[in-house]
Amino acid sequence: MLIAHRLTWVALTLLLLIVAWLPVFDPFAAVFSYAATTRAAAFSPGATIPTSTDWPQLGYNAQRVNASPSQVDPPYCYVWKWYEAPFSSRTQPVVANGRLFIGSADGVFYARDAGTGAPLWHFAVNSPIRHSAAIWQDVVIFSDHQGHTYGLHVGSGEMRWQQPTGSSSTAPLVDTARGWVYVAASDGRVTALKAADGEVVWQIDVGAPVLTSPSLSEDGATVFLGTEDIEAVAVRATDGAPVWRTPLQGQSLAERYPVVLGNGVYYRSQPVDFFHTLLSQGDAVMDAAGPLLPDWDADWALVRDQITTYLTEQPTKQTFFALDGSTGALAALRPSSTRSASTTTRRRRWSTKTASTWSIAPVMGFRRTVARYTYRRNTMPNWGAWIPRLWTSPAWVGRIFQITTPNFAWPPIRARSLP
Repeated sequence: MLIAHRLTWVALTLLLLIVAWLPVFDPFAAVFSYAATTRAAAFSPGATIPTSTDWPQLGYNAQRVNASPSQVDPPYCYVWKWYEAPFSSRTQPVVANGRLFIGSADGVFYARDAGTGAPLWHFAVNSPIRHSAAIWQDVVIFSDHQGHTYGLHVGSGEMRWQQPTGSSSTAPLVDTARGWVYVAASDGRVTALKAADGEVVWQIDVGAPVLTSPSLSEDGATVFLGTEDIEAVAVRATDGAPVWRTPLQGQSLAERYPVVLGNGVYYRSQPVDFFHTLLSQGDAVMDAAGPLLPDWDADWALVRDQITTYLTEQPTKQTFFALDGSTGALAALRPSSTRSASTTTRRRRWSTKTASTWSIAPVMGFRRTVARYTYRRNTMPNWGAWIPRLWTSPAWVGRIFQITTPNFAWPPIRARSLP
């Protein structure tokens, strides 16, 4: 009997130890910690040369293609989460050599370990940082709302330089070949700086607020941007001289950016009409094409001409523009809205998605073609879409980093990865 009592107490003690130990033990965390340690050992603390697994600026590179050569395969799981600061919803974290950088709306710029989420350093500017940063060698560069652009050392957070460039809600554009960075400001100024020391190379005024992050042609000769008089603008990268200006449609180009593919440059705009107005009008346009066909390709062939005719006759409905990068001429009219079918009503559904986080910029595919879209059926009326095969806002360093904005709450940084 005494032995049985002792065994019972031993069992209860072990059970209490296990219960106390479980909250601090995470078998996946051990795996990720090991992976992070292994990856950290692969480069020295001073190494800053971006690799194919980095995401060094908005949209991955100067053409804003939003595609990395690295393949990210499912299934995914959370590695770490960080709730601490408010971030602008369009901000992409940038990643280089295991370090993640992001600025917050409360005026603090953060560096964290990309593998573990551990804090590395922070730098306060006391003014909202409303968009992504960019990395050039050992300098991380960002702009604030108060009107300054900063260059900080990636390892220590020490300020290398500071330059007044105008209040900005855009991401800097790094030209790695020249070692320059281009900054667009809300007062219409566009400034080219030397990334190493912040020296001004040239500065121009395009005559209207620039709320569109600039991009660079593939040959590095032209900088593309958009103004709030709803114009696509191209300037010469070496001196800011004007190349062309093309009027677009829409009520704003804010928080979007041109994407470059070959000699083409692609823009998105905010629709003039209210979202649900566009849904209703779009449904009517596609219904006029006839009954829904079971074969998606055949159905698309049926309605495409209907949509193109509608957009040609009513250009103010257009929100997607394909331009010739050399001349600014409209290369083609593209159906600017997206569609799907309701499985309950068997009707096509029209969805602009322009006002949503899904369509801030066009997406380029891994094979350097405009991203192919997959046609999906959706059980929720009015919510279907041609969904890009690539996400518009990931940053990749062996993991995916994504900003989310649930119910207007401050968005956490979330990391997802294959264990």
